[in-house]
Amino acid sequence: MYDYRTPYVPFYVPFGHSIVYATGYIFAHTQWAARHDKALRPIFIVFYAVVFLLVGYYWNDYFSLLFGLLFFVLVRRKRWQNVYFFIGIAVFTTELIGTYYNCWIWRPITYGGLATANPPLGAVFFYGGGDVLLDKIVWYYERKIQPALT
Repeated sequence: MYDYRTPYVPFYVPFGHSIVYATGYIFAHTQWAARHDKALRPIFIVFYAVVFLLVGYYWNDYFSLLFGLLFFVLVRRKRWQNVYFFIGIAVFTTELIGTYYNCWIWRPITYGGLATANPPLGAVFFYGGGDVLLDKIVWYYERKIQPALT
C-alpha cells in the first residue's frame, strides 16, 4: 500500500503505529474529553463524513471513501465511542506529517485498482479495525484457549 523512504522498514515503524494508537487513546480518556463526550460525538461524525467525502470527490481517493465507510460501520458497531475518533485524529495528523516529510509515500493505486490520495485518510479504518480484531483475539484466548490449558 505504501513505500518507505528507505529500502527497509525503518526501526520506528512498529513503535510508531503503537504510539499513534496510544496517543488517540490517551486523548480520548482525558478529563476534557470525558466532560465533552456527548457534545464531541456529532462534531466528530460530521467532521469525518465531510473529510472522507471531500478527499473522495476532489482527489478521487476511493480508498478513503471505501475505508471511511467501513470506519463508520465499525464505530457504529462500537456505539460511537469517541476513542475511535480521537485515534483517527492521531492517524490523520501522523499520515499528513509523515507524507509531508517524505517518510513514506502511498501508491496511487492499491488493492488491485483502488485509487488513493497521498496519504489516504481512510487508513484510519485499519487502526480501529486492528483494535477490534485484537479485542476478539483476546476474548477468544481468555474464554476458549486459556481455560483449556488449566
